[in-house]
Amino acid sequence: MFKKPETSEGDLQTLVRAQIAAWRSGERPDAKAFLGAHPELAEAKSLALDLIYEEFCLRSESGDTLLKSTFCEQFPAYRQSIAKLLEVQEFLDQCPQFAPQPQAADWPQPGQRFLGYDIVEQLGRGSLARVFLAREPALGQRLVVVKVSRFGASEAATLGKLSHENIVPIHSVQHDAASGWTAICMPLLGTATGVDLLDAATAGARSSDDGAALARVGRTARPVSSVELPREQAAPLWRGTFSDAIARFGLQLAEGLVAAHAQGVLHRDIKPSNVLLAWSGRPMLLDFNLATDLDLASQRVGGTLAYMAPEQIAALQKDRAAAAREFDPRADVYSLGVVLYELLSGQLPARPADADRLPLDAYQPWLESKTQSVPALRDARGPARGIDARLEAIVLKCLAFDPAQRYATAAELAAALRAYLSPGRALRRFVRRRRWTLAAVLLPVLCVVAAAAAYVATRPSRENRLLSQALADLRNGNPAAAVQPLTEAIRLQPRSPELRLARAQAYRQLKRWSEARADYVELTEAHRGVAATMAGYCYLNESKFREADGSFLQAELAGVDKLNVQLLHGYAARKASSIGGGLGIYAKVLSRHPDNYHAVRGHATCLASLASGPSAPRLSVRAIDDVVKLGELRPNCEATLLFVLAVLDREAHDPQPDPRSGPLAADCFQRLLAGGKTRSELTQNCQGLKAILDTVPDPKSRIDLNQAEPSIGNVSLPESAVWADFLRQFESLER
Repeated sequence: MFKKPETSEGDLQTLVRAQIAAWRSGERPDAKAFLGAHPELAEAKSLALDLIYEEFCLRSESGDTLLKSTFCEQFPAYRQSIAKLLEVQEFLDQCPQFAPQPQAADWPQPGQRFLGYDIVEQLGRGSLARVFLAREPALGQRLVVVKVSRFGASEAATLGKLSHENIVPIHSVQHDAASGWTAICMPLLGTATGVDLLDAATAGARSSDDGAALARVGRTARPVSSVELPREQAAPLWRGTFSDAIARFGLQLAEGLVAAHAQGVLHRDIKPSNVLLAWSGRPMLLDFNLATDLDLASQRVGGTLAYMAPEQIAALQKDRAAAAREFDPRADVYSLGVVLYELLSGQLPARPADADRLPLDAYQPWLESKTQSVPALRDARGPARGIDARLEAIVLKCLAFDPAQRYATAAELAAALRAYLSPGRALRRFVRRRRWTLAAVLLPVLCVVAAAAAYVATRPSRENRLLSQALADLRNGNPAAAVQPLTEAIRLQPRSPELRLARAQAYRQLKRWSEARADYVELTEAHRGVAATMAGYCYLNESKFREADGSFLQAELAGVDKLNVQLLHGYAARKASSIGGGLGIYAKVLSRHPDNYHAVRGHATCLASLASGPSAPRLSVRAIDDVVKLGELRPNCEATLLFVLAVLDREAHDPQPDPRSGPLAADCFQRLLAGGKTRSELTQNCQGLKAILDTVPDPKSRIDLNQAEPSIGNVSLPESAVWADFLRQFESLER
């Protein structure tokens, strides 16, 4: 094994600079030979990349025809990293408007003070930005990472509101109006990226039981400069195979996306170079420069075609402005799936045959390549040999061309990966890989184990005892007391639907809706329809109507066809301003239940909202049909009568009002006056019907308007905290 000679940082940099100068003076560049003669550069990756990149540039300038992929194959240890560098140069060659102009300030250089930071070393460069190791003199010369670009203000605004262990945080942002530069200051958590992990996989980690590759890549990546780095935190246990480690890598990034999506932020540019590996190997999302942020008025659009979802590419071809505003978490799910596929197989799941020669805006060839079926990961002749079928299915589902066939949210993807990594399934995979060895070793103890298992089977597990205690608390009307034992039980069995449902129902009784929703979502693997329905119910109680609409839609896609769920869905859609969607839902309910009060009223509300413009007369007639029905269903309900008048008041402005509207309005007025309402009260709310009100005589007898209007909040969903009983109640809901 090569032992690194005693060569200082300054010596290595001087050595590389001298060789590059010799090449520029006429010596034929040969980075491969130079790296072979100087193995000490193996631990100074950035200097090795400088050499390789310089050779490509000099040979291209001299007239050599170099195919990017063929050139990169000469350097297997750096193949992915040098490919990304060449992509950056290709971007700047084809889009010079993004490169700094000659009259603009130069990029910061090591040794220079820039916007309050002392630049130490360049760590990386992208199409629109460069990243530097720096010191912050104002805060005790602490080491930080500074990202410099001309397009960073919106990214800083987006990153500033995100807080998650798998998203790189920011300390501060500096902007120089004169030069146009923006500097985003971030903590120094590591210097490796997913590209370094790809290089490690290429070098052989993928083909071995090397689950520690992530921690090793994160730990060994160091700046060239001699600086005292922060003390490392203990690395997490990246047990098992490389593919298991990549599944955990994907789970942590999916959890980061869940946090971002919850804040209205879609990343839109997930790729290996935009994933930081902390010293411990923990992956962290960075570079939100192209993110869709619902809180920002203006949005930038772009991305990397190899990792971009096909519907994003199609949208860019049609309407770039609309594509910039589109918010669909399934696009980020697709991009993360590409990264996982590439790490596991060494290849992109889709790539045009002549990708090296295509321009950056070759949307159609890339889109056509993504319409093809994705090659199986477990091809016995491929580098991903031995990958578990469940992991392959998860990755391929992320890569479905049709967004409806993917995981609907990052939370669903995270749940699938979490289930795959559960201790029980991990043990089964280990046993399958070692089954013959284990059979020989374990046979002598099988009898003892069987006897012990028989004893254990007769004794309730600790989690079952905790569940019984919590269910007793719930039956006694004490949900607060049930939370603690259920939390302890979930720590022991995090994937148990019995435990998750019980705690979700306890939180539901306590009206702690966000916590209840988190537990309901964890039921996705056990029953996707139940999980989506109950999550939508929680969103509804949080007044997050758009999210509720989406969850109920997922329940419908999962096969839930229940009257109560459809009524809640229609209400959520209407409150989320999806009037057309709500109208369709209510119409579906009325086709089966024509006398359902909630459906009739919701349908009337949607029609009344749409009753404007050229379609107003047609919609108005249909709304009148509904309010006539409401008058029949609740003839003595004050709230219903007032609602009917509100619809009729809008219809009164039609040049040709429905002939039924006058008598119906007069009857409603008569009943409300008989119930104690005054003419002035009614006139105030029904200006368009004032003439009709004036013709209504004073009632001769009083009417008791004692029919309370049923509220949408009274639409019931199962209350049981026992999983089997809950499922029976759910299945017995009226269709």
